[in-house]
Order: sequence, then structure tokens, then C-alpha cells
Amino acid sequence: MSAPNASLPDGIQPIWLDGVVNSEYERDTLPLLFATDDVYNEYYEVLASKNEGFRQPLEMIKLRNKRAREQRSAGYWQECLNTLSQCIHLRRCVFNDDDFQYTAAVRHFILSILNFATFFLKEVKNVQAKGTKDSILAKSFQLFKQAEDATAQIDNPTHRAFFKAAIANNLSNYFFRRRKAKAASQQAVAALKHWGRSKIHFASSFFIARDAMTLCFLGRWEEAAKALSAARKCEQDEESSTLVATKTSFENAPVRFNVQLLSNPMPIADAMQLVQNHNMAVTMIALRRYKEAAVWCQRAMENANSNSQHLAATHPWVRAIRECQDFCSNMSFSHHYQKFRMRLEDRTQPEFAQMQKIINETRTMPIFNSLLQHHRQRLREEKDEKRRREGEEEQYKQRLEAQTERNKQNKAATAVYAGETTRRQQLAKPKRAAPITSLQMYVRNASYKEFVEEYYAEKRQGKGQVLMIEGQQETSPPSAKRRELNDAIAADAALNTPGDDALPQGSEEPAAPPSPGDEPVPAS
Repeated sequence: MSAPNASLPDGIQPIWLDGVVNSEYERDTLPLLFATDDVYNEYYEVLASKNEGFRQPLEMIKLRNKRAREQRSAGYWQECLNTLSQCIHLRRCVFNDDDFQYTAAVRHFILSILNFATFFLKEVKNVQAKGTKDSILAKSFQLFKQAEDATAQIDNPTHRAFFKAAIANNLSNYFFRRRKAKAASQQAVAALKHWGRSKIHFASSFFIARDAMTLCFLGRWEEAAKALSAARKCEQDEESSTLVATKTSFENAPVRFNVQLLSNPMPIADAMQLVQNHNMAVTMIALRRYKEAAVWCQRAMENANSNSQHLAATHPWVRAIRECQDFCSNMSFSHHYQKFRMRLEDRTQPEFAQMQKIINETRTMPIFNSLLQHHRQRLREEKDEKRRREGEEEQYKQRLEAQTERNKQNKAATAVYAGETTRRQQLAKPKRAAPITSLQMYVRNASYKEFVEEYYAEKRQGKGQVLMIEGQQETSPPSAKRRELNDAIAADAALNTPGDDALPQGSEEPAAPPSPGDEPVPAS
């Protein structure tokens, strides 16, 4: 079975039709591998008698072919295929490319590979150990790929299309066993494509039914409904719906073949009808057409009951049909109505009376179920909207509380900074006084006697001032700066008494620095 589909209820799933192309190909090719020893020896004797000039090469081919038969009997399938491949190359050296002995050997080789691959795929069902099962499936996949490569040796396009279709069809069952439904569907679609190119009408309904089945597994329900209807019509149009071979059935086929189930001896025609009916019921359920689904499900159950000797009660197909049948009965008024009573909270809604009226008028459970689901969906949306608004309010409240907490922290930090600033201002050093003027420096470094002598000398000179610069005498009116200095000296003289700055006897008064703007006057 496949993985559950999102558009289907729990337990409802389509059925995979695991039909494979099989053939007793040695009847139409050459008795090289499975024929009895008598038939095998007789074939090579007749072949050597008809080709006397190639008796020795034919003896070599016969010996190698005999070795391949022994390897097959011993279970060395890969060595057997390698030996058969060598025989084909030897035949190509003896016969032409269009000779039957060569082309029939090529077809025999490809069908032998396909036969071994299908055999391994069938034996997996009886293996329980996972490691052994994976090993057998890996061998089967390797053989399928080897068969695909061998089809390049066939020149006839219709025969090549037949072999590609058979290989792709059987390979799709391998992917389904691997639980890879998408890859299996792709191979089934490719098989139908190649089968159309083979121009073989026999078993066409089987490949069309497989293509429609893949649409169910891909969830493309509208297309699946149309394809299943077309498959049933194609099956009805065929001359033999039971896939019994006729003289004209294999007109374009390279060998005679048949289609059979991989895991069950049930006739392929009955299996196709059962699978198509069940998959159509599943498709109707996916499209919410429950009334039609119940009809198709009933047909599928009738097919299963008519083949009870092949399908036990515990068979996966029977269980899938029962699940579908139970669901269809639950979705119709044939089931007890008490299971579909509305909930207590639904009864209080104003839509209840309208829904009850529609149910009584239509008498169909699908409408009731759809209305009920729509009603409950609306209630869920309202609850989700309410929950969303409450969540947004809660988030806004949390953001507001966080912002308030940050504001408090900022205010506390501001208060701490303000207190620290005040403390720094209190502990700060007093401002430095203005720099001492040149006059104060002059007063500190010169004696009072020199100031007085200089002051009276300037008084005696009047408004002029005698300056001696490099031995020359020059008279100029006192400057504004000098007048400021004189005023400062007069104010200082009023505050101090003569002799306060007198030096001790025997000491010399240090020379006063020149005042700003004046040149020093040499002593007379």
C-alpha cells in the first residue's frame, strides 16, 4: 500500500495493480535454457545439418550454451546470463544480423533477463529479513537495468517498443515494493507510452488501467476519474475482456505473452475490474461525491466476493475495500443517524434549524456533512481569531511593561549621575586666579625706592618722557599704558609707607626688569 494521501480520510487509499508481463518465450524463440535435454540436442543437430560449413563453430556455441544451462540449474543466474551473452556474440559471427537464429537469440536473452528480474521481485514477498529482502531487490533492479541496455540490440522498432513497455511495466512494481509510489507511477506511464508505439492491441486495457491507477496515487482526482472511465470503456470494447489470446492478438508482438498478477493467482481480468471499481470509489470520496462512491465500493466488494478463493478475508485488497465501504456507509443515511447528531454547542447556533431543514429536504448525508463541516470550520476560525487578538493584547502588555521597566532604570541611572555630578562639583578645586599682570610682577621684583625715584623723575620732566635708546635721547608723551601704570603706582604708594621694602645694610637691590613698552635707561 502507498503512503496516506492528504486529500483522503484516514484508512482510505487506492489499490496498486501489480500485473507483470510474462511469456513462455522459448516456444517462439529458441530452446536454449529451459527446454529438456532431448529438445536441446535435437535443435542443435538440425541446426548443424542445415549449416554444414559452420559445424565446428556451432559445436562451440552448443558447449557454451550447455554451460549456461548448468549454471542456471545450479542457481548461478549472473554467470548464466554472461554465458548466454557470449553465445549471442558467437552467433553473430556465424549468422547475419537479420537471420532468425541471431534475432531469436537476442530476444531470448532479453526475456531471460526479464524473467530472472521478475522472479526475484516475486520471491521478495516470502522473505522476512530486511537485509535479505534489500539484497534480493537490489539484484532485481540490476537485472531490469541490464534488460533495458540489451534492448538496443533490437533493430525492429515495434519489437523494441514491446520490450521497453514490458520492462517498464515490471520495473514499476519494483519501485512500488520499495514504497516509491511516484517512481512507480512514472514507469507505468512510460510503459503505456511504449505500448502505444508497439501497435499491439492485445492487453491495451491493462496498460490504460495502470495509467489511470497512477493518477490516483499522484492525487490527481479529476484526471483519475476520466482515465478510469476510459479504461472501463476500452476494456468493454476489446473482443476478449478476459485477456484470452487469439490468432490475431499477437500480430505485431515478437513473442506470445500474457499478463498476470505478481503476488496472486487471481485472473487478471477480475483483478482489473476489482481495482478499477475500488479506485473509482476512492476517487469519488476524494471529490466528495459520496453517493457515487458507495455504488462503486459495492461493485468492488462484489468482485472480491466472487474471487474469494484467491482473496482471503485478511488480504490487503479486501481490507482496503472494507475500509472504503465503512466510510461510505457512515456518510449515508443507511447508517444510524445517532452518530451524526450535532454537538450541544452546535444546537445553540442559528444555523441549526436551516441545516436540519436542508437535511430533511435532500435526505443526503453528504450535504449534511458539508454544512456541518463548514459550520465547525467557521467556529474554529472565530476561535482562532479570538486567540490571535488575545495574543496580540498580551504581547502589547508585555512590551508596555518592558518599556516601563526600562524607563525606571533610565530614571534611576539619571539620578545617580546627577548626584555624582554634584559631588564632583563639591570636590572640585577652586578656580585659578587670573594671571598676574606685568605691573604686579614689576612691583614684586623691584624695590619701592626705584619706583619712587622713577616716578618723581617723570614728574620733573613734565608731560614728556626721556628715553635713551642705544646712546640717543628721545622725548615722547607718555602712552596710555604708561598712564595706567602711573595710576597703579600712585595707588600702591598710598597704601605703603617709605622703608617697608628697604633692604638690609650691605645688600644690593636686584635689577628690575624693564617695563613693558619701554627701553632700559642707562645709568649716568
